[in-house]
Amino acid sequence: PVEASLGYFTEEEENNGGDNGERNTRQLMCDPGHYCVKGERYECPIGRFGSTYGLHTSACSGKCFGGYYCNKASKVPTENDCGGSHLFCPNGTGVPKHVHLGYYTNSGPPHQRSSETRCELGHWCNFTTGVRSGCPAGRYGGVLGLHNDTCSGNCTPGFYCPSASVDSDQERCGNPKYFCPGGTPIRRLVSLGYHSYHGTEPATYYASEPLSSGQQGQKFELKEIPDTRYELHTAEKICPLGSYCVLGLRHLCPAGRYGGVTGLSTSE
Repeated sequence: PVEASLGYFTEEEENNGGDNGERNTRQLMCDPGHYCVKGERYECPIGRFGSTYGLHTSACSGKCFGGYYCNKASKVPTENDCGGSHLFCPNGTGVPKHVHLGYYTNSGPPHQRSSETRCELGHWCNFTTGVRSGCPAGRYGGVLGLHNDTCSGNCTPGFYCPSASVDSDQERCGNPKYFCPGGTPIRRLVSLGYHSYHGTEPATYYASEPLSSGQQGQKFELKEIPDTRYELHTAEKICPLGSYCVLGLRHLCPAGRYGGVTGLSTSE
């Protein structure tokens, strides 16, 4: 007997010499998708491909490309698309991998993803689809790997959160003509005849100033208007009797005039 050549396999051929018990064999070059060792023919393993004749190791022609997977006996590195966006296929994949919880697939079109990435701050990742989305406006994403659209929770009262916010106090409500309840996506304009305030903060505050005539100490005076130093207005309230409200600020009716109803919006 003669040993088969490298990259070849042997097979029996029909015996035309009569029934004398002898068997003849021939050798054939290994075909694509296979490799041949010591006269035996094997399929290229999953995750690999064989694109040429005469292969003689299980490495075949190499690994399947990223974004694709290769069954046994694959002949090209792009044998099968990886599948939907919930699947990813690194180089050498034999079976597509499902995206992990809190991750999204990337590197390639939706049907040819080759990797996954942990969901970044301000985002959440859908386990079913493998798609990343910004946290909804009014909410924030303060940790990595979020996997539902509730994200980390509502924005803090006195602040507002645009889409993909990373902090509960992403943006200050600011100007008193606006107010921001908890979980608000945008600043709300104070209604006509109303003033803004922060939670249970009273509409008045104490201010201090030096005493006159060179005396030592401070004089404290009760101011009948909201403290405009605050920028964290969380709600609005109708202007009370004896007052009028403009652009979110409450003012006392001037001397010589009175406010006999609530919700006044001018000093006239």
